[in-house]
Amino acid sequence: MRRRSFNRALLMTSAAATLLPSVARSALANRAIHYQKGDTISPEVFVLDKNQRQHTLLSLMRDKPGVEVTLLFLFGGGDMGKGRPGGFWCQDSFNDMHILRTLAARYQDLPVGIIPVSCAPVYSTQYLGFEKRVFLDSPAGSAEYQAAASAFIRSTQAAVDSGIIPMEPWYDLRLRTVMSRAPKKMPAQAAGPVYPWQGGFRAENEIQNYGVPNFWLLDPAGKVLSDPFMGNVYHPHGGSVEINYTLSDIDTTIQGLLS
Repeated sequence: MRRRSFNRALLMTSAAATLLPSVARSALANRAIHYQKGDTISPEVFVLDKNQRQHTLLSLMRDKPGVEVTLLFLFGGGDMGKGRPGGFWCQDSFNDMHILRTLAARYQDLPVGIIPVSCAPVYSTQYLGFEKRVFLDSPAGSAEYQAAASAFIRSTQAAVDSGIIPMEPWYDLRLRTVMSRAPKKMPAQAAGPVYPWQGGFRAENEIQNYGVPNFWLLDPAGKVLSDPFMGNVYHPHGGSVEINYTLSDIDTTIQGLLS
C-alpha cells in the first residue's frame, strides 16, 4: 500500500510527534535495524496467535522439526468487516496471496516451513470504522483496542475459512515487524515498550507506509538466507504499478537453498 513522495515529504517535515515526548524514543529512532541477508533475527521477535498470546518467531520455527527453510510472509490482513475484496485491508497483499497458496501446496511434503503474519492497518483504522491509531496509541487492555483487535482477527480468520489464506496465520497488531521509526509513525507510550528489534523486517530503502506484503527466507536459527522479496505494488494510488518479484523468483530461491 504505497503512499508516494507526498507522504514521504510529510513525514520528513513532521519534526516531532505529539505522542512521543521522550528522549528515549528519539534514541530508538537512531537505533533502527533493517535485517539483511546474513543477519540473524533477534530471539525476542514475537507475534501473536488469534487469542493474542505471544510466541517468538524462533519458537514457531522450532515447533517444525526437520524444516531447513522457513518462509515468513508479512501481509496486510483482515479489513475489519468493511467488505473489501478478499476481506483484506491491503489489496497488494490480497494480490500476493496466490504466491503463498501455491508455495504452500508445492512444499507441503518438503522441509519448508511457512509462517504467515497478518499485520494490522495501524495507520488507517479511522477509515475502517474504528478510532484513529487505536492499535498504536491505546493500551492492550482498553475496550477500544480490544474491539479493534477482535474485528481485525475475526476478518482475517474469515479469509482462512474461505480458503484465501491457506493456513492459520499469526498476528502483528501493532505493526512491530515492519514498523517505521519516523517520529510520526511511532506508537504512543500507552501502547507499551518499543523493542530494539521493531522494524527489523522493514527494508532500509522502504518508502511505503506499511511495507507489506513481503517475503523472507530464514534458516532454523533465524539467519536471513536471501534478500527479502518486497515492493510489489498492484494498486498504486496515483503512482505506477511495480512488480519487483514473482512466484518464480521465490520458488527458484527456495529450490536453490534446498539443493
